[in-house]
Amino acid sequence: MVHLLTKVGEYGIIIDKENKQFLMVQWGEYYKQKWHFPGGRIDEKEKEKEGLIRELKEEVDVEVKNIKPVYAKYIGDEYMTTPKDEPRFALFYLCELKENQTITLKDKGLISFKWFKKSDLSEIDFWMPFYKEILEEVLPF
Repeated sequence: MVHLLTKVGEYGIIIDKENKQFLMVQWGEYYKQKWHFPGGRIDEKEKEKEGLIRELKEEVDVEVKNIKPVYAKYIGDEYMTTPKDEPRFALFYLCELKENQTITLKDKGLISFKWFKKSDLSEIDFWMPFYKEILEEVLPF
């Protein structure tokens, strides 16, 4: 996988403004069934947002609109959860589903997805603990 050579990941904070909710995906054993934003590392030579658009299509088969960068985080040694993990930068984008989109789990590592409300933040078992802080800061509702 070429994208694992890069040190930048792009992740979508997909929101539904009308219902005031956000999407999370649940990975299997590799991420210990914890909740994560869909996305992943960019491929070599991909430009900003291109990796996000590709990853969202590969993982949950959706297209998004109103893509806005909202948060950047260095994922250093203190966040490494598996022997394969490496430090990297993570870019988070607030975005919305294009019309008439449904979520379809395409990546074999994904086991579930769920729309959460902001009131659920304390109950979510996030893969990275700082995800709660990001959501508190960037959710527009």
